[in-house]
Amino acid sequence: MISRLLAHAPGAGNAVHARAHSARLLSTATVLRATTTASASQQHHAALHQRFVASAPLNGPSRLRPLSAATGARLVARAYSTVNAYSARRVAASGPFTIPRRQSALQFYRTRRGNLMARRGIAATAAPRFVMHALRLPMGALTASLAGLSYAQYKVTEMSNRGTDWAMGLAEDVRGLVGSVKSTMNEVQLPELSLPEFLVPFFRGSSPDESASAVVDESQSINSSTQDGARFMRQSATGGGNNNNNNNNEEDPNSNHDAAAAAAAAAAAAVLARAKSEEQETPRPSGIPPHDGDFMLLTKKLIEVRNVLNSIDHNNTLKLPSIVVIGSQSSGKSSVLEAIVGHEFLPKGSNMVTRRPIELTLIHTPHSKEEYGEFPALGLGKVHDFKRIQETLKDLNMAVPESECVSSKPIELRIYSPNIPDLTLIDLPGYIQITSKNQPRTLKEKITELCEKYIQEPNIILAVCAADVDLANSEALRSSRKVDPLGLRTIGVITKMDLVEPDRGVAILKNQDYPLHLGYIGVVCKAPTTPTKDNMTQAVIKTEETFFRSAYQFSQRGVAVGTGTLRRKLMDVLEENMGSNLGSIIKAVQKELDETRYQFKVEYNDQKMSAESYVAESVDKLKHRFKDFSRAFGKPQVRLEIRHMLEQRMLDICAQRYWSDPRIGELSQLDSAPEEDRLYWDLQLDLASSALTKSGVGRQTTQRVVDILSRTMEQLAEAEPFNHHPEAANTIKSMTHEILSSRSQATADQVENTIKPYKYEVECTDGEWAEGVKRASALLQAELEMCEDALAKIKTTVGTKKLRKAINYVIEADREESRRAQRREEASMQRETRSLQQLQEEKVEEDEEEEKRGTVAESSESEEAQANGGVLSAEEEDELEAAMRPHYNPKLLIKAREALSLRDRSLILKYRLAALKSKTCKNAKNKTQCPEAFLAVVSEKLAYTSVMFIQVELMNEFVFQLPRLIDSRLGVKTGQEAMEKFARENPAVGRHLQLMDRRTKLEEVWEKLNYLVRRQEEAKARKW
Repeated sequence: MISRLLAHAPGAGNAVHARAHSARLLSTATVLRATTTASASQQHHAALHQRFVASAPLNGPSRLRPLSAATGARLVARAYSTVNAYSARRVAASGPFTIPRRQSALQFYRTRRGNLMARRGIAATAAPRFVMHALRLPMGALTASLAGLSYAQYKVTEMSNRGTDWAMGLAEDVRGLVGSVKSTMNEVQLPELSLPEFLVPFFRGSSPDESASAVVDESQSINSSTQDGARFMRQSATGGGNNNNNNNNEEDPNSNHDAAAAAAAAAAAAVLARAKSEEQETPRPSGIPPHDGDFMLLTKKLIEVRNVLNSIDHNNTLKLPSIVVIGSQSSGKSSVLEAIVGHEFLPKGSNMVTRRPIELTLIHTPHSKEEYGEFPALGLGKVHDFKRIQETLKDLNMAVPESECVSSKPIELRIYSPNIPDLTLIDLPGYIQITSKNQPRTLKEKITELCEKYIQEPNIILAVCAADVDLANSEALRSSRKVDPLGLRTIGVITKMDLVEPDRGVAILKNQDYPLHLGYIGVVCKAPTTPTKDNMTQAVIKTEETFFRSAYQFSQRGVAVGTGTLRRKLMDVLEENMGSNLGSIIKAVQKELDETRYQFKVEYNDQKMSAESYVAESVDKLKHRFKDFSRAFGKPQVRLEIRHMLEQRMLDICAQRYWSDPRIGELSQLDSAPEEDRLYWDLQLDLASSALTKSGVGRQTTQRVVDILSRTMEQLAEAEPFNHHPEAANTIKSMTHEILSSRSQATADQVENTIKPYKYEVECTDGEWAEGVKRASALLQAELEMCEDALAKIKTTVGTKKLRKAINYVIEADREESRRAQRREEASMQRETRSLQQLQEEKVEEDEEEEKRGTVAESSESEEAQANGGVLSAEEEDELEAAMRPHYNPKLLIKAREALSLRDRSLILKYRLAALKSKTCKNAKNKTQCPEAFLAVVSEKLAYTSVMFIQVELMNEFVFQLPRLIDSRLGVKTGQEAMEKFARENPAVGRHLQLMDRRTKLEEVWEKLNYLVRRQEEAKARKW
């Protein structure tokens, strides 16, 4: 096609048209190359040629018009990127001329199209499309990889589940096969095997005499250890265990002999293997027997749930099963529990030492070798010494008085050890038959009622009975039969098995007269003779094994003996009981939780609170109130209080020195008074000033501020919310006293030193004097008003007329009293002027006249009256006046005297108030005539000086130290326990915290129980 285009080329003479034609050829060739590369169709080439030939003339401006500007730009760029240099060589080879350079052709194209590409930029949608095209492949690869990973994970999970199901199914099949084989083998009876007496020394390595007594024991051991193997051999010899029962009667003697031989061989092999294992292996510690992990988790979690429920108030519906140990006194209950725990920790004594229920929680700690106990209610922490635990239990039990002997308040004890199973046991006081003289008569009934309370459902009963006591007399079995007549949840424990014959002991354990569904277990539980701090469970088990192996009777089928067997039995029964009661427990917890949530929603609108927040809020309230008080009681207020105190002291001095002086009227005329009078009043002013300045102002002012601070802090301590916290209120008061007592003495000394100059001389300016006169006038005016109000109140209470008569009576009585006193003085003076001789003569004459007349009394009175000039004695005058005086109520006379005093004080105050307002008191030089104004000036100076040091030495230190002491002794730094105690002292807050704590713990219990249910369902699913 290129050749055909070249055939239509113009002549060589027209160079311009030739170059233009060459450029068009290049563009056309490029377009055709791109098209040829895309489609490779010959027909498409022809169509393009026809469109090119039918177009406008070669030199016309519309030669390339069928192509748009954007299309042309894309085609040119694509053509140059794909065709490259080889397209130019092919075009040059097909024509007689040379195709122009790529750059010239491009410039020509831009010229023909009006430089369109130079003027037009990249389209607005080009950048997003470029980004989408660039990210298309990475996003696709990422999506594919994620899909592949998800599919691979799904396949792996599916294969794992199939493998697990297959393995569990295989395990179940094997387990069922083994169980069926074992059940069949157990039905085969083996003959008793024993060694000949002459072979015993060779196998035992001892003399025949020493080993003769142990032959039976060894044979029993051989039997018990090789029974399964021998039975299997016998079943193999008889043609299989499944047909053993059916063909038992048809066996021939040869087969029996073969079976016996096989059993003997198996027994010998087992004996040798056992001896070798005993020589090579060390004794294993008394660990916990292997159990199902789900059941062990169930027991442990439910024990945790029980501990949580015990910390809150709950009803009997939330009661979890426990093992209750009951039995008569000295039946061996304590020995059984100590054998299970492995330590002697229960109180022992001749008198009744178990007086309270002991709730014993055993917690298995497989990852720790530490053994210790805890008393949650006492807060003693970890107690590693079990002797101390024993002493603590004894003290708690003996705290019950002798008059009661039994208390229903339980003692909670938790023991942690790797050698104990997860169990919850309750040890109760033992049954008694006869009470002592120091015990109440109702003690037996109290113990019975306490035991019946604990052995109710769903608890498991562990009835402990001694082997040497007939079971018909067992109080434990009698009490358990009342609440559990079928014996479905009662385990019988027969202690002291070494005190009876083996046959009798086995008969007790196989008892059919008093059957129990869970059976009887015989134990010895003898503690080691040598006391040790280590766990003694292994020693007890070894002692029991030695005893029970010594008698072949205890190796019989259906006889359960040993502490280890008891431990396993307790674990199995408790696990099964807890598992069966799990659904009902969850329902009860859910119901209790719903009720608690509803109550919390209704009462508190789900508003949370904590002890920390309440303590912080209370302390913040106290600090804010104290801050408000410190702002309100600043330096001006302190000065006002001290000034008020000193002004009251000033009024008392004025009343004592001036207002009660009868010469008070001389002050107004002191200018014209003689020198002696002036000196008198000057002395009075000095004495009044000294009384004000030298009366311990520093101590009094400091104590006044201390009293104000103490009184204010007491009010804050007794306000809400500290009125609910007496200990915290006392702490606030003690902190206040501590700070003030440490600073008051130093402050008083500083104040005394600063006011010392005022004790000798007080100078005042005219301004200070004017202010002193104003304050003195105000004080006197206030005092006058108080006197008038008090007088008016008395008049209103008593009545004006009655009060006036009483006042007149008091005045007259005072006058008469003064006259009588004057007469007494005159009479005493007259008696003193008499001579002693006249008195003797008169006495002789009186005696003679009395003897003559016989009327000694009348003559002596007349002569004494004549001697005294007719004057009556003072006593006679008092009696006469008392008889003639009208009678008034004593209370009325008291009111009259009070009203008279108030009236006199009002008159004096009016007089002194008028003096202060006169011209004489305008000048400070007349301070002698105006003592009230001068003392007011002195009190102001003392108050101003005292406040400066009181503010610095006392107030600032108190305001600085008290908030810090409050934070350290009442804030969150006191500890969680102290904050909990503080918060629960407030009834409302305590109720809020208790309800919230109850909800939180019930939610925790509910989550744990649901987790256990899920684990059980998963375990059942794996088994199926």
